[in-house]
Amino acid sequence: MTTNSMKALAASLAMVAALTACRQGNTYSIDGTAEGFSDGDTLFLTSDMYELTPLDTAIVSEGHFSLKGETDSTGFFMVYSQSRPDNNVQFFLEPGNIAMTLSTDRQHSRVGGTATNDAWQQLNDTLMEYGRKMQQLPGRIPLDNPEQPMSDDEQKRLAEQMQSIANAMKDYIVTTAEENIDNELGYFILVNFDDYDALPPARWQQIVSRMPEKYRQRPAMKELEKMLSHEPDLSACNLPQPDGTLLSVTDEIGRHKLTLLDFWASWCGPCRGEMPAMKQLYATYKDQGLGIVGISLDNDADAWKKGIKDLGITWPQVSDLKGWEARPAQEFQVRSIPHIVVVDAQGNILAQGLRGQALEQFVKDHL
Repeated sequence: MTTNSMKALAASLAMVAALTACRQGNTYSIDGTAEGFSDGDTLFLTSDMYELTPLDTAIVSEGHFSLKGETDSTGFFMVYSQSRPDNNVQFFLEPGNIAMTLSTDRQHSRVGGTATNDAWQQLNDTLMEYGRKMQQLPGRIPLDNPEQPMSDDEQKRLAEQMQSIANAMKDYIVTTAEENIDNELGYFILVNFDDYDALPPARWQQIVSRMPEKYRQRPAMKELEKMLSHEPDLSACNLPQPDGTLLSVTDEIGRHKLTLLDFWASWCGPCRGEMPAMKQLYATYKDQGLGIVGISLDNDADAWKKGIKDLGITWPQVSDLKGWEARPAQEFQVRSIPHIVVVDAQGNILAQGLRGQALEQFVKDHL
């Protein structure tokens, strides 16, 4: 073989090696264990969480299954059972060796092996633990006509315990998003998080600003940034009171150092459970400059008025009786109740989503 031939061969081998390395760097391998499944059961891989359109198929054999392929990016996928779609594992498909357990007992399903999936599993494990703590709380908040009603002190204590766990859960989710702000997990958390009141909008904007531009250019992230920069119109809260007269919420806010806009409804059990604590907070701080305006998401005027009377609420109340379509709820992007918005005398939003001890401490610190 001539020197030139050897050089040409070496160059060809180098090119093949480079191409092979590129392909290997983009390959994924899913090594799965199928608990509770039978040989021959069919599993599907999909990125379509609604229609479940399959992209690949695996057959269970001796309690195992495998999937292999190539991907040059990380995306959110799911492996599910053809016969039992509820038996599934949601995970991040990315280059590398992914270890997966798909179980007919959903609590035993797991995923890991790559950096994103290890972090994803840790997030799910921690949230499950918070869920167990919530379920283990003694007692309950009674709804309509409970057989064994709880005292105000019991309701307050239970509400505070529930809120403490919920706050810890939110803090953990936010921390995980921050720690993964430069990857798909951080992006996934931010666009799917359902309680943006866990932090002030400015804090969310600060977190989002650290995200790589390729994520911020996605439509979902652009929509999120638009929502975070929205300035609610307080005039949307100028609504009828129970007696039919219109209350200028802006004027009411101007009478106090701090005002709590309390979004609630007579049919909302957690809202009713919060009222003893709200009444105590109001009694303690109203002479120091605290005001409250209740904004009801009721549809039924009689139920709304009865709720006010039964709960002994003494601060101003307004409602347009349009439920979740109420203009204030739309303006303040309220997604769950009870929901508190704290504003100063000029109507500037100071905090949102605080409850229980966290709300009391905030009021105390700012009065």
